[in-house]
Amino acid sequence: MKPQKPDNLEARVTKAFDEALKAKGYVAPIDVLVGIGWLPPSVVAEWKTRRIPHLEAALQVNPSRVSQAMALLHKLAETGRLAPFETT
Repeated sequence: MKPQKPDNLEARVTKAFDEALKAKGYVAPIDVLVGIGWLPPSVVAEWKTRRIPHLEAALQVNPSRVSQAMALLHKLAETGRLAPFETT
């Protein structure tokens, strides 16, 4: 049996954050979840057209892991001096 590689969530979130910021000029939680592979873009498209009522149902990840990723996103946003902005 092969030993499992450790999951470096911080590196994955940082990479997704940097890519979204470079491409769009801002970072949304969805960008990070898609960037780390926890949320397929096709699901996001269905959610945007209201075919899926809640993205949480589409995530195949433990909610505590999502919380960890969002905490890392928050930390990156603060250290990058990004201002929070709420949208509908």
